[in-house]
Amino acid sequence: MNREQIATAAVTRALSRNSYLNPVINSNNNVPVWDGDVFVYRTKDINKKNIHLLGKAPIQVKGHQVDFSKIIDTSHVKFRVDKDDIRKYLTDGGAIYFVVFMDRKDEKIYYNSLLPLDLKRLIKRYEKQETFEIDFQLLPTDDTELADIFVNFIENRKKQLGTLNPTMLYKNDIQQFKDDIEEYKFGFSTVNPKNMNPLQELSKRPFYIYAKPKGLGGLIPIDKVNDAIVSLQDTFKIAIKDKIYYENAYAQWEKGISKIVCSNGVYFYLDNNTNEEDKINLNININITGKLHERLNDLEFIHSLSIADELLMGDEIIPFSNFHFSKLDEIREMITNLEVLQERFNYFGYDSDINLDLLKPEESQILTFLMEDKPLVKEYNIDGSGLLNIELAGIKLLILVEKMKWMIIIF
Repeated sequence: MNREQIATAAVTRALSRNSYLNPVINSNNNVPVWDGDVFVYRTKDINKKNIHLLGKAPIQVKGHQVDFSKIIDTSHVKFRVDKDDIRKYLTDGGAIYFVVFMDRKDEKIYYNSLLPLDLKRLIKRYEKQETFEIDFQLLPTDDTELADIFVNFIENRKKQLGTLNPTMLYKNDIQQFKDDIEEYKFGFSTVNPKNMNPLQELSKRPFYIYAKPKGLGGLIPIDKVNDAIVSLQDTFKIAIKDKIYYENAYAQWEKGISKIVCSNGVYFYLDNNTNEEDKINLNININITGKLHERLNDLEFIHSLSIADELLMGDEIIPFSNFHFSKLDEIREMITNLEVLQERFNYFGYDSDINLDLLKPEESQILTFLMEDKPLVKEYNIDGSGLLNIELAGIKLLILVEKMKWMIIIF
């Protein structure tokens, strides 16, 4: 098995299928370090002209024989790279590195887009090693997604050539120079911007952050962001009928998936595929957590949602059709228990919001004790008079017992 020829052939096939790309790859491995270039165009037109050329990206291709049955997650792999090669890529402004994992029956192509900031970080991090493992991602097959890897490499390569500051390789390094920074910039490039949501795309792809020093025209790369969570600053209310449950809901994108965040425990997705009644499918995530009032509000919202057919999101009424919660009795019981607990703490004069996330498993008996109308203090082995020190969800309770009568002091 000639691994290098198989690898270069696999990469050539994959890139040649993309109408934006024209790979020129050497298969005989006579060229040191680099295996060729990929020319990138702004159009899919078969009759491309030089005016359509965005640029070229140098590439390196390696083959690696594996047993795929022993790889648990084939979406990401690690591969060992020589530091000398990394240094050469840095002098040339970077390279897109491909490694083809293969066995007798199958092959998978992985890549890492190595720009000057990435290369300088690797050299600094592994300065005492001659080789080191780096992460590679599975090469996408979607035309736009694949072409954008090369487009963004070319655009960021232009920005990073000759602009690296060895004292500012990470965003934390900028703190000592923050008063000298005029602005920060980030973004991405694409061959197909039509109908693309930029906020959604930022959550799907890696991008670089640049700092612009005062008085200078150039940009300095200071960080690379992967798996960004993008949230809108604007908030809006969520209501059912006349009751507002959330005052500060907001839109968020994570890994390309958009959601409406109501609270720490409740968020939902709106499916744009409408049904015959032109109603939206409502997919909701529920994780009852947080303080007592937060949990109670979340549960009441879920209960109301299960018997409604529309909600108010900001100033827009959203009709929905498919939200059915089968455990309504369980929801009602949880609401009742939390209301009783709230009443008990109010009775004891404790008006702060208790954080039930701090509740320990062994404190469940104390919780039951407090919610009883006539708590049986004999379960705590107190005969006659005495003091009982207990703790519940971070709150200290001093129980004064006198002849089976009791009083609670919370502090």
